[in-house]
Amino acid sequence: MFARQVFRLSTSTRFRPLPVVPRSPNRTLSSQSNAAVVVGTLDPTIYGQLIHQLSQTFLAAQSLPLSYATTTVLLTITVRSLTTLPASLWARARIRRLEREVVPQMKAFRSQIARRANRTFKTEAEIGIYKHHLQTLLKTELVRLQTVHRCRPLTTLLGSLSVHVPVIFLLTTVLRQACETAVAEFPAHALVLERSPLLGESMIQEDLGLVIGCWMAFLVNIELNWALRQARLKPPALGPPSAPPTALARGLAFWTPERIRTTGFVAGVFMMAYASFQPALVVLYWFTSNLFSTVQSLCFNYLDRGDHQSSSPSPVLPVNEPRPRSGRASLPKIL
Repeated sequence: MFARQVFRLSTSTRFRPLPVVPRSPNRTLSSQSNAAVVVGTLDPTIYGQLIHQLSQTFLAAQSLPLSYATTTVLLTITVRSLTTLPASLWARARIRRLEREVVPQMKAFRSQIARRANRTFKTEAEIGIYKHHLQTLLKTELVRLQTVHRCRPLTTLLGSLSVHVPVIFLLTTVLRQACETAVAEFPAHALVLERSPLLGESMIQEDLGLVIGCWMAFLVNIELNWALRQARLKPPALGPPSAPPTALARGLAFWTPERIRTTGFVAGVFMMAYASFQPALVVLYWFTSNLFSTVQSLCFNYLDRGDHQSSSPSPVLPVNEPRPRSGRASLPKIL
C-alpha cells in the first residue's frame, strides 16, 4: 500500500521536473550574450556593478537629440582628452628631458672617459682589458642621470600603458555590454534600430566597412609615428656622414622605430580579425580612438617643430681630442 502511494507521488505532474526550453541563438551577437547580461547585472563585484551602471547610463542617452554613433564619437574624444592626453603629455615631457638633458651630458661624460683612458692606457690590449669596466661606468652614469632628471624609459612606458590600456578595456567592455543589454532587455531599443554608419544593418551587428576603416586608421597611425620619428632622428644633409649608432644610442631608445613599426603591423592583423566579430558600436569607438591618436601625433610634431625653431641654439664647436702619442694605439669606441 505504501509502495503504491510512493509510486503515485513520484509519477504525478506535481513532482515532475519542468521541461527545459532551449533558447534560440542570438544572431546579432555571440551565443553567450544573455549569460553576459545576467553576469553583468548580478555581478556582486565593484567592477561588475561599475560596468553595468556605465552601460545603463550610455543606453539612457537615447533621450538626447543625438544618434548613438555621434554620442560614441563625442564620448571617445571626451574620455581620451581627459585621461590619455594628459598621460601622453607627461610621457612627452619625460622624453624631452631625456633628449635635452641626459643625452648631451652622456656625450660629454663619454668624451671625458675616452680622453682619460687615452692618457692612462698605453696599448690597445690594455684598453680591451678595461673595456668592460668602462662600459659599466657609462651605464651607471646613464641610470644616474635618468633618475636625477626623472626620465627613465621603463617608467615612462609603464606609466603611459597604465592609463591607455585600462581606458581602452573599460570603454570596450561598457559599449559591448550596452549592446548585449539592448538586445536582451529592450528588443525595440533605439540602439537596436539605429543603422550602422557604413555597411552594417544595425549598431549591434558587425560592420565590415568599419572594420576595414579601423584597421587602415590603425596602420596609418603606426606609419605616421614611424615617419615622424625617422624625420626627427634623420642626420643633417651637410657635413660628413655620421658614424653608425653606438650601443649607448641603442640603449637610450627603449623601443626602436623599426620594432614599433613591425609590432604595430602584426597587432593590426590580429585587431582586424578580432574586430570582425565585434558590434559596429565598439568598432566605431576604436576607429575614432585611432583618428584621435593620429591628430595628437600631428599636433605634437607641429609643437616640436615650433620649439626647435624658437630655441635656435648656438652652434657647438667640436672638441678636438688629443692625438695619441707615437707608439700608442688610438682609443676604440667604448660603447
